[in-house]
Amino acid sequence: MAEKNVTPCDKPTHRLFKDREGYKVGMLTVNSLAGYILTKQHSKRYYWNCLCECGGSNVVAATHLSNGRISNCGCIRRKHGDIDSTEYKSWCSMKTRCSATIGKSPYKELGICKAWDTSYSQFLKDMGRKPTTAHTIDRKDGTKGYSPDNCKWSTRKEQANNRRNNIRITLNGVTLNIMQWTKKMGFNAGLIYDRINYGWTPEKAIMTPVRKKCR
Repeated sequence: MAEKNVTPCDKPTHRLFKDREGYKVGMLTVNSLAGYILTKQHSKRYYWNCLCECGGSNVVAATHLSNGRISNCGCIRRKHGDIDSTEYKSWCSMKTRCSATIGKSPYKELGICKAWDTSYSQFLKDMGRKPTTAHTIDRKDGTKGYSPDNCKWSTRKEQANNRRNNIRITLNGVTLNIMQWTKKMGFNAGLIYDRINYGWTPEKAIMTPVRKKCR
């Protein structure tokens, strides 16, 4: 439908127009501006010609490129029938994060293993289905990229415990982050952070009991 109704045009020169040429999302790479469609509010909705990794092509609205709603030419639906699954959406989001060409993305340097980058089927085979819809893809080691040996499905709470900025402390052979230590010791996390910021060693900050206030 978009291909039939799009009115061809040159790239606008006003500052609000975002040039998407060369932008990558999922399996798509933006090739050129296709044109625009007038909305009911008489504003212009721009569409872009995109090339797919499978060799196909698609005409995609700029908004759908931005939110990742469309990330292939339809080949996944034809081949797998799995395009509406949360696993496929996670795969597309992963690829978009690592291939973003607009703005800065810390994931781009980490990358995706070749097998996953080129095949959703292989990604699904390695990861399996999500235990629940609340689970998302999580990297076990935040300093490494996306690969079978570094990824698992996790809840938000599990991922919070795995963030790169969590301070991990080893005491008596046990390694936990601060949130896990505070739960184990019955302390408030803010107290531990404050103690460390005041110059206490992590061991002292965790092992020193909280003084009881005198009444």
